[in-house]
Amino acid sequence: PELNTSGKIGRYLSLVNYNINPITSAMFITATAPNPLIVSLIAKGTHGSFELSWSMWAVAALVPGLCSLIVMPLVIYLLYPPEVKSTPDAPRFAREKLQALGPVTLPEKITLGVFALLLVLWAGIPAMVFGPALAVNPTTAALIGLAVLLATGVLSWEDVLKHKGAWDTVVWFSALVMMASFLGKLGLIGWLSQTV
Repeated sequence: PELNTSGKIGRYLSLVNYNINPITSAMFITATAPNPLIVSLIAKGTHGSFELSWSMWAVAALVPGLCSLIVMPLVIYLLYPPEVKSTPDAPRFAREKLQALGPVTLPEKITLGVFALLLVLWAGIPAMVFGPALAVNPTTAALIGLAVLLATGVLSWEDVLKHKGAWDTVVWFSALVMMASFLGKLGLIGWLSQTV
């Protein structure tokens, strides 16, 4: 981009894009790493009398999430108004770019199918239709999706390993949660909170 042109529309689009991420991350259990921890803490806090499912979380977050997704761009528009207010060529430009991409490929269709499968599994639809015996844990559903993408060649193992940040999150977050859990069981956290 040219120097000093971020105010035209780039700053606005970047801020909207950035702020959409935390909203959508809060809308689904599987959208970000801390959400499953919240679910387990709720289950432990209620001694198992209340378990929050993926679909319950999604339904509960639907209205506030959609309201936030509608209001947030308007708030950012008021706080950081872009210089460019109208982009009449945007639809034509988007059509040209879509045509340049060509038709949907088989790997893209497989990815879309896996995404739909994961939504069905995460929402607990098999358990609703066929009974609790077919309930699938969200982590298991994610691993099924990964396995299908690897088995069909949509992803290679090298593709998976390239996302070191995601693997760091899995390893370190789980280790820290486990360590905190054991420190709580051993009474260190209770002792520390009373001492400090």
